Amino acid sequence: MNRKLSDGSTIIEMGEIGMNRPFRKDSNHTSDAKEKSQLTQILLLLQKNLIIFKRNRRVTLFQLLTPLLVSLLLVTWQNVSERIFRVEIIDPDVESQESMYKCQVPDDCISIGYGVIGPREDWIDFVMERVAAQEGMKFGQEVRLISHGNAKDFMDYIQDNWNKTQVGIIFCTEKWPIMQSGLEVPCKFEEVLSLIHI
Repeated sequence: MNRKLSDGSTIIEMGEIGMNRPFRKDSNHTSDAKEKSQLTQILLLLQKNLIIFKRNRRVTLFQLLTPLLVSLLLVTWQNVSERIFRVEIIDPDVESQESMYKCQVPDDCISIGYGVIGPREDWIDFVMERVAAQEGMKFGQEVRLISHGNAKDFMDYIQDNWNKTQVGIIFCTEKWPIMQSGLEVPCKFEEVLSLIHI
């Protein structure tokens, strides 16, 4: 017959051949024994693995060095690909410009002339109207479009009208052909990104 005590332990009464001795069964004792057996099992497994690793040294060395070799290979591929497909993005520092002076001489000169390479878009005129308003100039007269289509038209206008344009601005909405090279520089941000992610 078993009896529980207030401290959580159990008394087992054994009545065999006139013997009636109480036996205390402690719950703490059983949990300690379980922990010791688990620790023993872990130590035995570690010892077994150590023996296996010692017997197969080549396999163990391969397992240890494989992550390092794969990492070095990935870093090497990354460096090679960056050198092959290097695209430099020109991003100069933005410098604040003081107020611009109006062109006075000759009488028909343009203070700010701008050209568009590719299709003309509404935002270009909007930007130039704001520039004209900030500088106190008349849009369409002192600030006006001087070429539309390609870079050659802009350069032809400048060469045909020497000293008649104080400031020239070129907007590119499509592709900018580089003269005498056959190459074209994409002007749209999406096209530049597509070149970077080859």
